[in-house]
Amino acid sequence: MAMPKGIHVSTFVKALFLSGSKAPPQPEDIGEQYLKELVDRNSVQVAKRRSDGKGVKTCQIHDLFRDLCISESNKPDNNSKNARKLSFLSNIGSYACSVTCDLSSTCALFVYIPEDCQVNVIYFADGFTDLNEYLKELKILRYLRMEFLDTFGLSKLESLETCYVIFNEKDLSIGGLKQLRHFRSELGVNILVDEEGVKDKMQNIQSLCYVSADSHLGSLLSNGFFPNLRKLGLRIDKEQDSAEENLRSLHSLHNLRKLGLRFEECWVPLDRIAFPSNLMKITLSGFKDLNSKDMNTLGRIPSLQILKLMQGSCEEETLYCGTAGSFLRLQVFVMDGLKIKCLTAEEGAMPRLQRAVFYNCNDLKEVPKQMRSLGSNLEFLEYDIYGGLSLG
Repeated sequence: MAMPKGIHVSTFVKALFLSGSKAPPQPEDIGEQYLKELVDRNSVQVAKRRSDGKGVKTCQIHDLFRDLCISESNKPDNNSKNARKLSFLSNIGSYACSVTCDLSSTCALFVYIPEDCQVNVIYFADGFTDLNEYLKELKILRYLRMEFLDTFGLSKLESLETCYVIFNEKDLSIGGLKQLRHFRSELGVNILVDEEGVKDKMQNIQSLCYVSADSHLGSLLSNGFFPNLRKLGLRIDKEQDSAEENLRSLHSLHNLRKLGLRFEECWVPLDRIAFPSNLMKITLSGFKDLNSKDMNTLGRIPSLQILKLMQGSCEEETLYCGTAGSFLRLQVFVMDGLKIKCLTAEEGAMPRLQRAVFYNCNDLKEVPKQMRSLGSNLEFLEYDIYGGLSLG
């Protein structure tokens, strides 16, 4: 079985369990533990760690082991007829791949195409040309990751638990997705759902990224349709008249741990947002006129451990990061692409800070004492514009 050199950990963990492995109620947590054991045994390598410097974000297998896998898979006597998991690694210049196997025993299919490979046509055999019509027939499909998808057909996949698409239609109806646990769209979607009798259908959802902070979502949040949601990414744009009111509904998400707010040509002062007290990580991007008052609001979130400020603008050249007792549990502070000259904080603010990272903050001349004392854990870095951070 051939594999790419690097793979995103969340993709690996979810696909591993959803391909048929037995899993307890929270398979993602158990998957993380299994991955840790593989790392401890040196079976896989850590390619990139998360912003806290501890968690694994991407991993890879050793080059020699990878070469061995590819070599073994290319042997004529390699029997794939009863394989439970199949993986194909595309080569530059190739345009087709064929495999014969007993589909009744195959439960996972991986196709990897190099980023620099110019693919013009992806063709699924057996004569069908409408991918959405084909997907409707996959009644037991549990994991789906595609670049483009007509979200209208998703509602037919009643067994779907994880869905990751980059380009898709703006509206997504999730009322029929009773088993859905994770949904991610890079461009963002509008969530549509029939509120009558749907509460019992939304119990499994743990992550939604990115969805519009419109009135539909606000109503769902207010009425507790996502009681177990742990991770939420919201897209807020200037066309959403009720965005501020909808953001006040966040307080009902008692299990929410990670929140990402992506502002698009608009801004909502943070003191008007009802942040849940149990939040551990916040990512803000695309914001306008962030000021010291907003930082004070963030500093009052009691459980906040990781704060990321990305690709936004500040109202002040000097940003005040809180009084004594603010950001009590903050461990990681990341600033990415902000034009600001000075960060200040009173003695006693950020008492547990362990790491501060500044990407492309070329105008920054001064940081608080709490950050200067971090030594090698205070980093000033530059990176390519296409290599930015994610919600994670």
